[in-house]
Amino acid sequence: MADQTTSHVYVLYSGLIKLVRVSPAGREITLNIITPTEIFGENDLFDVEACYGVTAEVLEDAEVISFRRSHFAEAVSQSLDALKELVILQYNRRLQAEDGLTDCVFYDVQTRVARLLWRFSVASGQFSQDDSMIHLKLTHQEIANLIGSTRETTTLILNDLRRRGIIEVRGRRIIIADAPGLQQLTD
Repeated sequence: MADQTTSHVYVLYSGLIKLVRVSPAGREITLNIITPTEIFGENDLFDVEACYGVTAEVLEDAEVISFRRSHFAEAVSQSLDALKELVILQYNRRLQAEDGLTDCVFYDVQTRVARLLWRFSVASGQFSQDDSMIHLKLTHQEIANLIGSTRETTTLILNDLRRRGIIEVRGRRIIIADAPGLQQLTD
């Protein structure tokens, strides 16, 4: 999908999708995880020659609604509210990308793992001081791809966090068992 000309814009109805970019050497970085009701494929909406630039991969069974790019662009151009929502979406994604880049430059891998887990636990909406379950089922490789690390290093850090009682792992779900301890690692 990365090198295909932008023809559709998508809304995720259910499931999870990750947006990835792959280097010529085959190294992968996850740019975003799309959750239900989010739009994706909207980059360069008004450039008829643009390519998607990323590949969408299904993390959990997904249902997607697609709109022809031209129809979506026309609808957005006729509605100030729709345009405003699209600008907000792009702004939030840019901030997320800047945060990820800043994390890679300024923080070691342990801190990047902690910051990612903290963001996911707060974003889950079921955060409490006692514990919080991260509702995304992520492999160690997917976590590594989100923070610009290797699977091996990420696994070592997750195992260390588990030994220290900061997280628990149930299947592929992570529970934050010591929120203050995790928050302390984010600084």
